[in-house]
Amino acid sequence: MKKKATLFLVVLPIMLLVVSSSTTQALVYSSSGFGSTGMDRELFIEEMKIIAGIESSALVKLSLLGGTNPLKVSSSEFEDVLSWAFILSDQTEYADYLLRRPFRAPDNATLLLEIDGSLGTDGSLNQSLRIAQLFDEHYNLELHWAGASSTEKGDYLYVFSSGSTDEQIELLTDEIKGDITSGYASAIETTDVSGSPVKAVFIGEDFRSATYFRGIYYVDPGAIVEENGEYTLSTNNLFGADLEVYDKLGVTKYSILKFRFPYLINASSITPTPNNVAPQISGKMDWIMQVPWKLRDMTGNFEVVYTMNQAELASSPRVSVNMDYDQELLNEDGILQMNYEVTNTGTETAENITISYPLGPDFIDMIVNSPTIYKLRDDVTIDEEFYSKTNATLLIDFGGSLEGLEDFYVNVTVLVFDGWYRNITDGQLSFWNESATEQIVNFDYKEFDTTPFGIPGTGSITVNATLKSETGLNTILTFLVAYYLSQIDLTDYIIAEDLDSLINDYGEALWTGIAYSVVAIQATLYEEQTLFDPNLQDFEYIERTVGPVGQEHTEYFLEAVIPSLAPNETVHLSWALENVTSQSMEFGVMRGEELEGSDGVKLITRKHNYLEMMQMILGFADDAGQLAYGRPISYYDEEADVWLSVGARFRYQDPEGFEYFGFSNGINFQLADDEAVINAHVELNQTSYKVGDPVTITGYIRNTGDINAENVKLYLFHGRMGNDWQIEDPDLFYYEEIGTIENGTQYNFEVQVDANSFLGIHPVYAVVEFDSDYGQEALPVYNFWEPNITAEFEGAAQTHEWVLSNMDWALLIPRTNERRPAFPQPVLDIETSVEIIIPENAPWEIEVTLTITNVGDAETHITITQFYNLTELSLLSKTTTKGSISNGTYFGMGYIRVEGITLYPGDSVTLTMHWLFLTSDGCYIPAAEIIYDSRFENELEGDKEGGMESLQVFQALDGSSQEAESSNWEDYGASTSTGSSAGADIYTGGQDKTRRVGSIDLLYISALTLLIPIVVLRKRKRN
Repeated sequence: MKKKATLFLVVLPIMLLVVSSSTTQALVYSSSGFGSTGMDRELFIEEMKIIAGIESSALVKLSLLGGTNPLKVSSSEFEDVLSWAFILSDQTEYADYLLRRPFRAPDNATLLLEIDGSLGTDGSLNQSLRIAQLFDEHYNLELHWAGASSTEKGDYLYVFSSGSTDEQIELLTDEIKGDITSGYASAIETTDVSGSPVKAVFIGEDFRSATYFRGIYYVDPGAIVEENGEYTLSTNNLFGADLEVYDKLGVTKYSILKFRFPYLINASSITPTPNNVAPQISGKMDWIMQVPWKLRDMTGNFEVVYTMNQAELASSPRVSVNMDYDQELLNEDGILQMNYEVTNTGTETAENITISYPLGPDFIDMIVNSPTIYKLRDDVTIDEEFYSKTNATLLIDFGGSLEGLEDFYVNVTVLVFDGWYRNITDGQLSFWNESATEQIVNFDYKEFDTTPFGIPGTGSITVNATLKSETGLNTILTFLVAYYLSQIDLTDYIIAEDLDSLINDYGEALWTGIAYSVVAIQATLYEEQTLFDPNLQDFEYIERTVGPVGQEHTEYFLEAVIPSLAPNETVHLSWALENVTSQSMEFGVMRGEELEGSDGVKLITRKHNYLEMMQMILGFADDAGQLAYGRPISYYDEEADVWLSVGARFRYQDPEGFEYFGFSNGINFQLADDEAVINAHVELNQTSYKVGDPVTITGYIRNTGDINAENVKLYLFHGRMGNDWQIEDPDLFYYEEIGTIENGTQYNFEVQVDANSFLGIHPVYAVVEFDSDYGQEALPVYNFWEPNITAEFEGAAQTHEWVLSNMDWALLIPRTNERRPAFPQPVLDIETSVEIIIPENAPWEIEVTLTITNVGDAETHITITQFYNLTELSLLSKTTTKGSISNGTYFGMGYIRVEGITLYPGDSVTLTMHWLFLTSDGCYIPAAEIIYDSRFENELEGDKEGGMESLQVFQALDGSSQEAESSNWEDYGASTSTGSSAGADIYTGGQDKTRRVGSIDLLYISALTLLIPIVVLRKRKRN
């Protein structure tokens, strides 16, 4: 049983043919820090991302790896710590500075510790408490145990949390700037960080790799300057000085600066020139300004000047390529001609349209090792009913002085014609004389002196050889038999005095003549023909060596270039495989059998059509190669047991030199059997849309084959367009079970969706899944020359196939030119209320109420987890207005979890938790962890590039609790984010009720730098 793979696993690897991206922190981090001399050198990485926010704001994200140890708290307690992170953050005064509002949370501190599992639960807990005390003393904190979990390797994770102040943020910022005294860190002012409405600072270390990490995040509300409709975001605006990269001799350094715009802009000036042009085409809007590896002179002002003129962006070329083949040409002339209709449906001229059709190794093998066949001449056909016997007589008569010798006479059937050829023009038998039923093919007479033989006088020998047939004689046969018999000279035997050999040599000459006549007949009536001869026509054959050093391999393409294509202009291109067997061809097979009970030969001639001939050839072909299936332009995926048909890839440019990519439809095709042949096409009704616009996607699935396509399923995808035909973040947004599409018919579809996915180029394509030859087994085939040998033609059996359509696209632009979110997103507003109940003559009670409201414009799914200390509190009750609620114990702490919550815009969920105090000293209730998802990517989060395989801080943070609720969503390249409510310190001494706010928001913007996947990306499915 062959393993079945999912649609994504099989289709996407074909489309994502080249994976290319800029070097990231994670890539550098995982690479060796050794120079070419092999000497160990200090590794340092700095990356600054400047993200344009709403209106004039921008977020500065500085990430640092390497340098000196950032730990100011020195202690042997860290001996068994595998990694740690200390975070100070504050977002109490948030405003609409960012594309997605963070959670409300005041000053807070979070300490994360990963401790070696060999210490056990008690040992690791005690060590974590001692380390928390060290941080308390150094930073003047009161950290409380907020949660714990274990890793897959059995190590322990502990989280401590408390409130903090701006002074502590300044202290940590100054420490970082003291550790890293040059580079990007030197440009940041401490008071800019502490005075920001949203800020965070963190330090940490991974002991296993001896890697130190630091991060600083803050909002500058006035980073973007506008003048006469032009906006400028620059490092000079942010820092008031030129920006310098890290410069320290003896250090392997890597510095990178990125400007990101979460909304679509029209960049009019980028200084210095970035190494990635026109990112607005892909919609990511992320410019890598410089990658100054080992360079020292990159000091300067970095800036992007842009406008919000979307109309200019909406003008672009849009090339569509549809691939098809001419079924009639194939059937009648045996030419598999692939035709390409190339049309520019855009508004600008497309230039240098380069179309590349990839040739797989099986395709090349089929051409190089194609069989040679002998095709029956077009002017003859086969009469299978014809039957004729040809007898040969040989009379040797002795006369004169040899009169007494006995004459030799034989009459035998030497050849039986079972089936023969007729001329199409006059219906006469080919090379046949029907009136000549008897013909002498040899006559020889010799007189000679017989005295040397002991017989006085003169003797004579007469030889008479005759071919006889009641239906006439084959003219080639009689000619060649006569020729070989005529080569015998009686004189030779008389001189040699060896008359006994005469009879044997006449017999051999007769059979030689018959054998050569069969060869001559076949050579005269058949024409040698090679199969699958390429005729490139408008294309060229290209070989390219690809792959990393040491793993190079050669790839083959057919490539054509169209210099330019004006709007609404169409060009047709073609390439072909010629000498493919056609339906009009008739094949004759001549084979010989020994006549039973005699030395004669039966010459059997039968006719076969093109299907029978190809099935025989392919049935006996090497079953390890694709030739055995007869599918030269499809790919077989053994893992999924499916045939894949993809089209040509192409690239082109607009007049400004920006590069675009696309692909044509695929088409399945099979030699030697009837087949359902699918051509799928999609088309968008506009060349550009604004967010929220209705989009009409029309298309067809055409069955140009000979039989029905069964179990047809249609999948429509969209995503983001990357370089080299990559579809990033593919999304299955429509699925339909069609059933049967009969041969010669077309299924039309129309789908309505809203334009609310990714900005920039928005590709749409279809995948059609179907079965051909439904229910059919492999076909037994016979060797025409040796009928007792049989084989199986696997290609005739039922096949499961996927065919890719063409790709169409439109440009998606924001609805307005404002610098605000282009997409509807969920925004959570979280309120925490705490009530202490003081009954008479009974322990105090506490009730905490969380109200979470979706104040955004899109739905979301959330999961809430609240930890509490079992030694301080006993749970009395828990209620929720939405979802399912449960409670239990985890790592010695109690927890309450609410799952299965869907919040539409304006919806709220209220969670009420009621505890009984077990101590008279009060308690600390950590913030609740809240996991929620958004259809669209959060620009505050990481690039999803590397660093996502390190630590799991909480099992609750991995989004797994949302699997059931989110099972109807598909991946939009979106994110599952983790936020928190506000924690509370509750003091029970006397009537005074004091509330101190904390948070376990594990820094939603620091996932990559911390090497902790706080932000978990989640695939989501839509029905």
